[in-house]
Amino acid sequence: MQPNPISEYIKENPLIILGSAILGIAFLMNGGFDQLQDRQQFSSQLKDLRQQSERGLVQSRIQEAALLERSELAADRFLRNCFQVYTPTGSQQSVLVPNQPVTQLGTGIPLVDGTVVCDYQFGTTGVITNGVVSDIAVYQGNVQDLIQQAPKNGDVQADG
Repeated sequence: MQPNPISEYIKENPLIILGSAILGIAFLMNGGFDQLQDRQQFSSQLKDLRQQSERGLVQSRIQEAALLERSELAADRFLRNCFQVYTPTGSQQSVLVPNQPVTQLGTGIPLVDGTVVCDYQFGTTGVITNGVVSDIAVYQGNVQDLIQQAPKNGDVQADG
């Protein structure tokens, strides 16, 4: 039977083993155990943060995909001959907002349900449902480039 190398080392170096044991005990008595627990806690917190970050990244990617899908819907609406809604010059936001009525420019006649409307200034599109704007989708690209490709239809204005 061959001798165990660890046993041989211990027999040959008893002072190193004793010194290591004393240092280990001193470490634990001087808060070393608390430090180990703190490190484990920190490691656990770091793991939790990493998982939260990964979940946030997944959620962000889902939101980006939904935004892209809505942007594609808006582009499709522009290219399929939507009715243009005029936004007052200098306005900082689209007049196409949910539940806003829209009428034909000059006549004031409400648009019929199912009419697709678009705001050429902000890239916002919607569908008239029960006399008001619904199903908003906003084009995320360069609206002016998209408008160059879009056919021209009637002009309407948003009330309010």
